[in-house]
Amino acid sequence: MYMGPHVLSLCIWGPKSYLSVYGAPSLISMYMCLGLLPSYLVLSHFLQDYKDALITNYYIWPAVQIANFYFIPLHYRLAVVQVVAIIWNSYLSWKANQA
Repeated sequence: MYMGPHVLSLCIWGPKSYLSVYGAPSLISMYMCLGLLPSYLVLSHFLQDYKDALITNYYIWPAVQIANFYFIPLHYRLAVVQVVAIIWNSYLSWKANQA
């Protein structure tokens, strides 16, 4: 049963926007605090780097998802997201371990 382009668009972008608004801040904060046990180091490191990582997340992932859904053929979409995820995880690792 075809429901129209607006319903299909909502089905695609609804979960993406929910994860971007609620999932990204919590996942980035957990990753930034991972491995830093003393509480004063965790707080200072978190306050210093969290905002930069979150802003970078909001620059990269929406653009990747829009390009992925509109321009990338179906059989290449997973590869595109995985390549960007490797780059993103490398950036987060660098940001979390920056002295």
